[in-house]
This record gives sequence, C-alpha cells and structure tokens, in this order.
Amino acid sequence: MKRFRSLVLLAVVLLAVFVLIMGFYYVQVSGNRTQAFNTGELLIDQIEVLLDRNREQVASLTESHKEDYITRARAVSYIIDHEPLIGADSEELKKIAKLVSVDEIYLFDVGGTIYSGTNRNYIGLNMDSGEQIGFFKPMLKDRNLSLCQDITPNTANGELMMYAMCWSETGDRLVQVGVKPQSLIDAMDENSLGRIVDGLLFSEGYTVIIANAGTGVIEGSSKAEYHKSTLEEIGIDYKNRARGEVSHWTYKNRGVHSYCTLEPYGDYVIVVSQTHSSANQNITRGLIMMTGYVLIALAIVFFIVRKLTAKIGNEHKSANTDQMTGFLNRRAYETDVLNAAKDALGQEYVYVSMDLNGLKEVNDSHGHEAGDRLIKGAAECMAKVFSKYGNIYRIGGDEFAAILYLPPFELDELKLLFKKRVKSWAEASGLPLAVSCGYVRSADNPDTDPSGIAKLADAEMYKEKEAYYSETGRDRRARKN
Repeated sequence: MKRFRSLVLLAVVLLAVFVLIMGFYYVQVSGNRTQAFNTGELLIDQIEVLLDRNREQVASLTESHKEDYITRARAVSYIIDHEPLIGADSEELKKIAKLVSVDEIYLFDVGGTIYSGTNRNYIGLNMDSGEQIGFFKPMLKDRNLSLCQDITPNTANGELMMYAMCWSETGDRLVQVGVKPQSLIDAMDENSLGRIVDGLLFSEGYTVIIANAGTGVIEGSSKAEYHKSTLEEIGIDYKNRARGEVSHWTYKNRGVHSYCTLEPYGDYVIVVSQTHSSANQNITRGLIMMTGYVLIALAIVFFIVRKLTAKIGNEHKSANTDQMTGFLNRRAYETDVLNAAKDALGQEYVYVSMDLNGLKEVNDSHGHEAGDRLIKGAAECMAKVFSKYGNIYRIGGDEFAAILYLPPFELDELKLLFKKRVKSWAEASGLPLAVSCGYVRSADNPDTDPSGIAKLADAEMYKEKEAYYSETGRDRRARKN
C-alpha cells in the first residue's frame, strides 16, 4: 500500500510537472506572439514617420524646383521679347537654353501649337498631342497663368522631365522650358520605398513589406523576391485585413508560419511578419531550465507559494496602483525611484518627466469630467508608447513620470511616436490634449543619483512647457496645469 501511494504521489507530481511545463510552453508562445505583434506595430510606426518625413522633403523640393523653372521660362520670354528674330532660330534657342540652364525651349502660338523650339522635330505638336503637353491647356483661356508640372514623362520619348510655361509680355506667344531635374530624381530615388525598408534595423526572421493599397502590388520589401509580387500571391488577404486600423494574425506562406501585423496607411498597406521559429527560438532552453526547477521545488512549495504570492501580489498592487490610470502611484514611485536606486535603477535608463498643459482651463471651461478624460487620454498615449519599455507613474494630479529601458538610438523615434499619439488622440476627441516632456538619460549623468536625474528631467519638462505657452499665447496663470 505504501509503495502504491508513493507511485500515485510520483504520478501526480509528474503529471503536475507535465501540466506546468505545457503551461510554461503556452505562456512562452503567447508572450512571443504578443512581442512579435508589438514589435510589428513599432516598426510600422517607424515606417509611417519615415514616409511622412520623406513625402514632405520631396514635396518641398518639388515646389522650389517649380518656382525656379517658371523664373527661367520668364527669363527666356524676356530675351525673345527683346530679340524676336531669335525665336525662329533653333540654334539660337539652344544657346539661350544653355545660358539659362535648361534642356529644352519651345514656343507656342496663341492657339497652343509649337512653331519653334530647340528640337524642330516637335514643331506642329499642340496641346492635344498628349497628356503631358495637355497639362498646359488652361493657359489658353487665362493669360495670367504660369504653370509648372511635377516630374512627368514627356510626350516624345517618355523621358522624365519638368516643364514650365508662361505667356510673353506681348501676349503673342507661350514660352515653355523643359528641364531634367536630376537632383529631384535622385531625392525621390533616395526616398523610395525600397530605400526606406533597407534603412530599417530589425532582427533576423522579420520581413517588412510596403504595398500599394489599391492593387496590393509590393513596392518595397526586405525580401527582394517579393518585389513586384502582390500580397495575395504571398498568402496575405490584405483586402479583408486592411479594413481596420491594425490587424494581427498568423499566416502560412511556402510552408513557413509567421506572426503578421498589418496596417493601412494612406496609399499604402504596411506589413511586418516574424517567423514562428525566430520568435520562439528561446523556448527550448527555457523548457529545460523550467523542468529542472520544477522537479526540485514543485512537490514542496508549489501550492503554498502560489496562494501567498497571489495574496501578497493583490495587496501590493492595490496599495501601489493609481485607480484612474492603472499606473503605479506616488507611493510606488518613491519606493522604486527615490529609495531603491540599486534595485530599481541598476542599469542605464531614461527618466521621463511629463505634465499636462491647460488642464485647469479644460476643467473651468468644460467641467471636471472633461478634465478626467484629458488625464485618461494622456495616460492612454503614455501606455501605448512607453509601457513596453518600463514603468509609468502618476505622481500628482496631472504629473507623470516614467523609467524606460531602451537602446539609445530608439529614444528620438519614441519621442516622435509619443507626440504623434497625443496629437491623434486630441484630434479624435476634440479636447486640447498637450503634454510637456523632459527626457534625461542616466548614461549622460553617471554621477547623479535618481533624485537628481528626476530634477534634471523636471527642468527639461518646464522648458518645454514654457515654450508651449509662449508659442500658443495662452494664459500663463494656467501654466502649472
């Protein structure tokens, strides 16, 4: 009987070990999946920031080129107005083109037909001869117009050009100049989707894809073999997945399972995937270690420790959690940051001091319920951007702090993402959410204790708050809020 009981006890222990190991495996897989999705969202946010920045750069450069080329067209018109015979001589026009640094010059009559130019083969073409030349047809009805195209393939041979056109001062001709804007073409190539993907830093096992939202054609990818394929051809049903803001799922392509994150963004669909094998490569070692620990400790302390841990954890969480935001409260802040430097801050970190702007004004004008929404909205933005890197604390009514552990090169991107989240929330809610922030890296102040780091971050935050009220011109009496 004793032997039987021992065998039963052993069987129960082994079953418990097996159940616990399988639970550990499930938790690890689930955690790795969540981490893959979170990393996918972070990479997508980085791509969106790059797309916006590159789009603005190209647009600004294009506008400056347009102004310049219209000015050159007017210069050519001025020369021909004062020397009309030059307009009929293509060789003389070539000299003028060289003088004003353009590639082509064409003269149109008032009906929109080319009667002279640097390339006589085009004489006789009119504004109905092609899409490129037809861009300028509105000028036939409005002689006050001066127009310049974006980069466009020309009608004759499809070469990428920019054309600018103006009326002569005498009003008897239209003057067009054509320029191949190599610097702008180079800038567009530098800011292409392929270059954006090539410039990202991500671990092995990840695939990044940027596709056309309308056709699904892949225009940029970290896998060269995907370029010019479609999302559907590689097993991604983007038409159904792209209906919401962000989609997460597991998909299979060519026998390989991957965690996939997808988000539509303007004219594009951005996809980040990580293979199961790369996401879960740490599980085997973890299972071995877990098995060893469980065999030693499970039969003796498992149930007792579980109950005690649950009880202590609930009490600790209740005592250290801010009820409105779910963040750690000032009590936890003082324990973690001010009185336990070695335990809480034993590695390099970034201290973030945050304060809402204009909370008092919202309370006074919209009521305290709106003020509470503002605080919760700020907390939501902080949680989405910062929570994966460390703890966030609510240390006062509208005062927050965060301790973040992240690589130094990610800090600037994180600042941009937080500003973007705050702006997006404010636009969606209709409430004037604005958060002043001060960021201080411990590595930049190696001889300063946590309390000193906090003061430095507060000082940076107040500088930003001063700038905010100076720029917005709002009531400075509300500055503390």
